Amino acid sequence: MRKQERLLPLREAMAVVTERLLDHPVGRAQQLWRGWTEVVGPLLSRHTEPVRLSDGTLTIRVDSPAWKSELEFIKPELLERLAPLLPAGELKRIQLKQGSLRLAPGNAAVPVPVPLFQPPPPRPEEIARITQAVAEVADPDLRDLLYRLGIKLAVRNRDAGPLSS
Repeated sequence: MRKQERLLPLREAMAVVTERLLDHPVGRAQQLWRGWTEVVGPLLSRHTEPVRLSDGTLTIRVDSPAWKSELEFIKPELLERLAPLLPAGELKRIQLKQGSLRLAPGNAAVPVPVPLFQPPPPRPEEIARITQAVAEVADPDLRDLLYRLGIKLAVRNRDAGPLSS
């Protein structure tokens, strides 16, 4: 007998399909960079930097064995303090990696990295068109996902001509 496969609800299927487009890890890592010093404090930020967020694991680079050892003891507290910077459930674990810091978020002389390309904001007419297009979607999660996808595509396709209605 074949094992019965479970069909995903449309909103879950759409979330899987659009995850990489709407929630690219670079964007999530940028959220951590922006709030790093405020969340971990100036002293800790001079000795650490967030490196990568992948599959729920945040890799933090630490500049010395002593700081790495110290951070091992406060991982649960760090998780609690960093979690609000990301969508719910996005941050599950912290991995520490010793090495030279590439950028120092606590050092005002070193700029926080910014994406090479910042898309322009959506135009009012794009917002109105997309809002109207998704207004009849009953499921609020699916409506929000379709709205974000529509806005992203409208901004991305400006040079290619208008999206069909």
